[in-house]
Amino acid sequence: MKFINFLLYLLITFLLWLRYSVKKINVKKIKKKGRKGILFLPTHPSLIDTVILMTILYPRFTPKIIADQNSVAYPIIGKLAPRFGAITMPTVTKNGVSEWEKIDEVLTKCAEGLKNGENWVLYPSGHILTSHYESIGGNSAVKRILEKAPDARVVIVRTRGIWGSSLSVAFTGKYPSISKIAKRCVVQIFSALVFFLPRRKVTMEFFEPSDFPRSADKMVINHYIEGYFNELPLPNNRYYSYSIFGSRKPEIRPEPVSFDRMPLDLSSVPDDIRDTVYDKLKELSGLSNIHDEMNIAADLGFDSLMRAEVIAWLEEEFGAEQTNADSLYRVGELLLVANGEPIADNQYATRKDVPKAWFDNGIKEDFHVKISLSDKTIAAALLRMAAKYPDQTIISDSSMNIMTYRKIIMMIMAFLPTIKRAKGHYIGIMIPASTPAALLCFACQFAGKIPVMINWTQGKRNLEYATETLDISTIYTSKVLLNKLHEQKIDLSGIDHLFIPLETVKDSMPFFDKFSAVIKSKLSWSSLRRARIDNTAVVLFTSGSESKPKAVPLTHKNLLNNIYSTLERVDLRSSDSMISFLPPFHSFGLTVNIMVTILAGVKVLFYPVPTETTAIAKMIYEWKITTLVGTPTFLRGIIKAANNDMLKTLRIIVTGGEKSADDVYDGIARLAPNGSLIEGYGITETSPIVSVSNIDAVKHGKVGNFISGFEYKIVSVDDLQKEVEPSEKGILLLKGPSVFNGYLGDANDPFVDFQGKKMYNTGDIVSVDEDNYITIIGRLKRFVKIGGEMISLPAIEEILNERFIHSVDESPKLAVIAVEDEIQRPEIILCTTLKDLDREQVNNALREADISPLHNIRQIVTVNEIPLLGTGKVDIQSLTLSFFKKNLKNNS
Repeated sequence: MKFINFLLYLLITFLLWLRYSVKKINVKKIKKKGRKGILFLPTHPSLIDTVILMTILYPRFTPKIIADQNSVAYPIIGKLAPRFGAITMPTVTKNGVSEWEKIDEVLTKCAEGLKNGENWVLYPSGHILTSHYESIGGNSAVKRILEKAPDARVVIVRTRGIWGSSLSVAFTGKYPSISKIAKRCVVQIFSALVFFLPRRKVTMEFFEPSDFPRSADKMVINHYIEGYFNELPLPNNRYYSYSIFGSRKPEIRPEPVSFDRMPLDLSSVPDDIRDTVYDKLKELSGLSNIHDEMNIAADLGFDSLMRAEVIAWLEEEFGAEQTNADSLYRVGELLLVANGEPIADNQYATRKDVPKAWFDNGIKEDFHVKISLSDKTIAAALLRMAAKYPDQTIISDSSMNIMTYRKIIMMIMAFLPTIKRAKGHYIGIMIPASTPAALLCFACQFAGKIPVMINWTQGKRNLEYATETLDISTIYTSKVLLNKLHEQKIDLSGIDHLFIPLETVKDSMPFFDKFSAVIKSKLSWSSLRRARIDNTAVVLFTSGSESKPKAVPLTHKNLLNNIYSTLERVDLRSSDSMISFLPPFHSFGLTVNIMVTILAGVKVLFYPVPTETTAIAKMIYEWKITTLVGTPTFLRGIIKAANNDMLKTLRIIVTGGEKSADDVYDGIARLAPNGSLIEGYGITETSPIVSVSNIDAVKHGKVGNFISGFEYKIVSVDDLQKEVEPSEKGILLLKGPSVFNGYLGDANDPFVDFQGKKMYNTGDIVSVDEDNYITIIGRLKRFVKIGGEMISLPAIEEILNERFIHSVDESPKLAVIAVEDEIQRPEIILCTTLKDLDREQVNNALREADISPLHNIRQIVTVNEIPLLGTGKVDIQSLTLSFFKKNLKNNS
């Protein structure tokens, strides 16, 4: 083993010599001293400096290096790194707070090794530089190691000359693609006849300080290290030509844009939210003076763990959703998150180059896409498209993995044996919008099982009921999602024994299954064509906000007819591409983002976090996305996050699930001048699309006209057998091939017999004009839609009454209303006669009842009495009116 390592060391050193001229300063002064181990702390300007450093240190010090698990997740690097002492460590950013135990294990192992005379390398910043100045911020790794190994020697390593190379962020402003650069290097080396390649001058300076503040707090230690890294005049972003005919003088390039300096619009953040966030930050940081532009890491001293804890607090306090801890740079961004406007920048999604295959999908003509109703199942429709366009690019995601139809078939074949072996007929899928979510859905169908899309936001009680209703024994999920849910303190203890992470499936998948899938996908798909497929294509669950969640089985006929009719109305083309961020448990997310795109041949780019609007806006720009589907809430966030021409490629923007306000229309008109915003209306039970606007006949305030295949009636709220007059409002009844056949489990029958016809009672109160355009008036039951999810106001009242009302009398003590803020976004308000209730108490009670943070109370209003109707029911209209009058008076 040592001999093989030595040969590899010589080979790597030679390859580095071809491209780099390395000057080593003071390394010979670093001599071994007894049993004291050395902790090397280098700066990290590029991906190649690690390799250069290890070739310098390996012969004399044989160090172990703490490496981020994502940095070594490449085929060749992943094999070589462990040979040379790399110890991988998960990142809180990607995997969540629950990985901190594993991180602590690595840091403890490092400290113990140092005490035993081992030498270790740790990058104090924890990431590649995004500018030529080093910023360690609030990272605590160095401090934690020295607490456990106080006598360890510390050597700081300063690297110069790498910033601006192709393996640094400075080269393109994006995270470098190792595979592309490696291929380019091979061509350059041979074109220069090996020995005539120009070499970049690099210096590595080693410094063992005698005054290192090893016993000080982490910020003092980090500032000391930063001071050494940044004390000399830093070199500019220099690019060297590697052509033998190129100039030997470096080209000075501008520095890449720093993502923590983008301007923030905080005008919409209320003072009470600002004060609450500031108080929390003062408590955690110990600082008394907080302002919006303070850097969370450098100024407040928060490392990734502390940022993740702040995010968890924001979700508890404000019902906010934010998952990427390291995407938050400034206090102002925390304020936006608290105000329901999450922002994020995922460096791995936005800084890598978009694969060329995405733009060249193999179809030269541009035509209106459609599906055929001759296909009896979703599986058959997929096979037909795959056979017709096997090498067409159809799927990608934030990991940059490009999938053709042939590769989709191969992955389905690989999953099939595992799914067939899984317990139960219903297979749960609890994965965000992603390639695996789509593949698993199709694979379950081919395996003769029924995929059930699990909504992880429903809360423990509803999730347990959902799994018990269908006797689900297996739920495929991912470790990343589970860690994030744990970080957000979402209790899944009742069903966690059902979870099977895909990472585990991948690691345990037999070699024969994978090998067989590769061969069969190239030679014969007959095993898929012979598959015995269940009549039910998928099961979705309603939100459970009105009562318990209801299981909605949708057949292949339901979905195919809905897709067919939708494509008749919406002019999707073979040249189009769509970004998908709606979760697949969302009926739009499943039908439109997965089924419509893949079955009709429209490229789809998956992104797992709908609230990371900055990342989504950038991906729309870089991937040249033409079609966007989302609720007005998500669209509003994307509009706010976008700037300049980020949305200019959009052609069709479809929205539904909530009322679309004027600011969304105005934002799309401003940022997507070539795009058309069309509204639609859908229900899970109708597969889901009921109506969508004609692209050239949009009526503001209306949700489009009925797509083909639906028969509808508008009936009286008081008499379901009485049809109302044209244009009058009433309850919408529907019949058609897209309408499901009934709930599974013990839910009430949603169908009514109208004039001898079985019709689905939507519960929606609507009016229909002369062009069959629908206006949504409201729901028969009280609920509000937030983020596309139905939130039951009576359910909130029931929980709060049980918790806070201890005396029984005839007059109610509280009621919950929903109002729209200045941008027409719903907010939940608690009106109560109890004077000692505060928002923290109330939201704690809701959280303890295992319902999602979307139910959180935004305001509490104290009233003298809760008004009643003559029937004894609460007069919600009067209560809402009095709230607005009170606000109007206060504002004046």
